[in-house]
Amino acid sequence: MEYKVGDLLYETYRVVDVIKTGGFGVVYVCCFDNEWHAREPPKFLFVLKSFKDEFFKEEDVVEDFYHEAEVWIRVGLHPNIVTAFNVLPIGEKPHILMEFVDGGNLADWIRDRVIDVRMFSDLSLQFCKGMIYANSKDFGEGKRGIVHRDLKPTNILLTKEGLLKITDFGLVKALGAPTAERITGTPEYMSPEQFETMDVDQRSDIYSFGVVLYEMFTGKGPFPEPYDPELRWRHYKRYHQNVSPEFPALGKTMVEMLTGKSTESQTIITKLKDVILRCLEKSPEDRYETFNELEKELKEIREDHPWTLRRVFPYKEISIGDLSSDTRKELLLHLGASLMMLGKDREAIQHFDKVLEIDPRDVSAWIRKGAALAGLGRPEEALKHVERAIQLDPRNAYAWGLKGDFLGRLGRYEEALKCFDRAIDLDPKNAFSLWLGKGDCLSRLGRCQEALRCIEKAIDLGPREPIVWEIKGNALERLGRHEEALTCYDRAIQLNPRSARAWDSKGDCLSRLGRFDEALKCYERARELRNQ
Repeated sequence: MEYKVGDLLYETYRVVDVIKTGGFGVVYVCCFDNEWHAREPPKFLFVLKSFKDEFFKEEDVVEDFYHEAEVWIRVGLHPNIVTAFNVLPIGEKPHILMEFVDGGNLADWIRDRVIDVRMFSDLSLQFCKGMIYANSKDFGEGKRGIVHRDLKPTNILLTKEGLLKITDFGLVKALGAPTAERITGTPEYMSPEQFETMDVDQRSDIYSFGVVLYEMFTGKGPFPEPYDPELRWRHYKRYHQNVSPEFPALGKTMVEMLTGKSTESQTIITKLKDVILRCLEKSPEDRYETFNELEKELKEIREDHPWTLRRVFPYKEISIGDLSSDTRKELLLHLGASLMMLGKDREAIQHFDKVLEIDPRDVSAWIRKGAALAGLGRPEEALKHVERAIQLDPRNAYAWGLKGDFLGRLGRYEEALKCFDRAIDLDPKNAFSLWLGKGDCLSRLGRCQEALRCIEKAIDLGPREPIVWEIKGNALERLGRHEEALTCYDRAIQLNPRSARAWDSKGDCLSRLGRFDEALKCYERARELRNQ
């Protein structure tokens, strides 16, 4: 399913622009829902990205996408890497929430021919910095570094000030090994070995970056395009594996565009060609071993030719402490939310505590810390945090809704119903989770017909949200309508196949129907998901 401008996603983000990509996915530029309704332009923009529906037909792809997205999120903060905040199940498939970059991509800059030697050197070194950081990241359990596998100009973004940011780390791996019938990756940029396997190391990324460098240098790729697009995969496989690239003759105009009036023009062009050709060696053993090694050679060329040292764009290594307090708070809140999605509530709480150190009256931090505490099974503490948020902002419907949720977890259903009613009064237009919470409480009180009426209102507001079908199934079971409940659990699983709770609920329902073999399979699937 695709969305349009104005659609509300995940009850939080409004689509402000839709960017169709020519590759695997679609990109939605979003803002917070509350900023959508404001008179001022949105202060913060984000991107939600996923693969096209056709790539999610196999369950393994969905699971692998979540895994690779989560690895990217754990890469963390670096100025030359697009920050991935979260992976969210929306409309039957996962989406990655990431930062918005306002200057387009490297393909645009190459097309407009704005890249001279100074900029070539500048952007190349920025890229190396990002990849060195990504390859040095310790993910635990003996895993260090992340291989990108789909480096190309459209996956290299730039801010308007010229800060380079690499995006889409590892996502293409989720699609499995490439074949002529099912192309995964981008053949124009794939290393010779990646045509055979996805089990590659950073030397494969160095080859792909060599293709990018060649394009930056000449304005076109190292190999001709196929005469028949249907033969694209086989065509580029043959060239990348068997044909050595050659540089076109550079006329005087091109040389002057690249180097200005420098008397050293031919020397530096020769050195840069040698760097690019080494990146493009067919055998991984003949390329640069690491991006550290590539960066070292690029730096030496700059030092040998001081006229290239003038920076085209201001740049410095940044850390979260360099950001303004408002930006730092927003980033910490998003990183905390990402950790919660990954089940790392304790680490998330540390981020929310940092926000509260900056601003003890930040309502969002109190709310999200409460949600994280609830995730750790500490509803009493969670309740105190959300009550603090309500003290700071008595008209915050979300806080009232969470208070209702936490009271429900504590079995205080009558008090919870009052909170849900208060939240619905404050924000009737965005009351999906509120009607759902109220319906769940009524169901637990045995008032199942009232519960179903509330749940139906939630379905009207969010028919593609998995949780609403789980709770409807629970209410139907309490009424003894097990077959109808089973249909609801199947719908929940269709919308989010990774919901262990939905698989457990389906297993319970099948057990009540006496279908024990099927129930056991559901419980086993739930166990597998919890262990991932």
